[in-house]
Amino acid sequence: MDSSFAFLSRIPDQTGYMVISDGAVIKSEGDLTNHDSLASNIMKILRIGAPLTSSVGESFESLTIAFSDYFFTISLSGPLTFIVKRKLAATPIETK
Repeated sequence: MDSSFAFLSRIPDQTGYMVISDGAVIKSEGDLTNHDSLASNIMKILRIGAPLTSSVGESFESLTIAFSDYFFTISLSGPLTFIVKRKLAATPIETK
């Protein structure tokens, strides 16, 4: 395991994660292994949301997308986009 992303495997109730840089998946594990189409769709969502967040003078740090049994937490950090899939029983990650 790449030690620079080892912290992602310790997130409670996570079932998979993905790290994206410049639109390309650089690391994926668990349920998100080999899900390049998900990466593409998430990047589209982020591009659509970018103008909305800048109009209020702030940019978002994380985004949560919930489904019936699981949710994705998407976080931005510099050039990296982190996507973590977690069981819905978990509590969303607090960023502050």
